[in-house]
Order: sequence, then C-alpha cells, then structure tokens
Amino acid sequence: MNIDSYCDQSNKGCYLNGDAINIIFSHLKQLDPEFYRLIAYSIMPNHIHLLFQKNQQLKEIMKRRLFPISRGDHNI
Repeated sequence: MNIDSYCDQSNKGCYLNGDAINIIFSHLKQLDPEFYRLIAYSIMPNHIHLLFQKNQQLKEIMKRRLFPISRGDHNI
C-alpha cells in the first residue's frame, strides 16, 4: 500500500480526508478576503499549510478563525 492510499483509508493520525477536506476548504475560502487573501494552501493528511496575506492581526486570525478547525469544530 502506498502512502496516499494509506492516508486515504487510515484513521490513525490521517484525519483530513473525505468530507473534512471540503469543510476545511469552504471555511478557508469563506474567510478570504475579510481576514486574509489566500494565496495558496495544501491540505495534508494531518495538518494544513497556508500562504496568505493578512488583512487583520495574525493572532486574531488564528484565535477566532483558524483555531476552531484544529479543535475539530465543524460548525464553524
């Protein structure tokens, strides 16, 4: 089994797959451009990489907008 197949099928640390990807992507796009201008993103099996130009203080973006994703709050 290759790593992509493992991550697609695993529940052992590979949480960001299936419907979770759509939820995260929708949330990230919803915050653009009020909080930041999203330049690029990469949703990995257990974390996310973002490249953005901030429109508000970084601590506010992380605390109020991005942090709920890391807590598993899908009712964002």
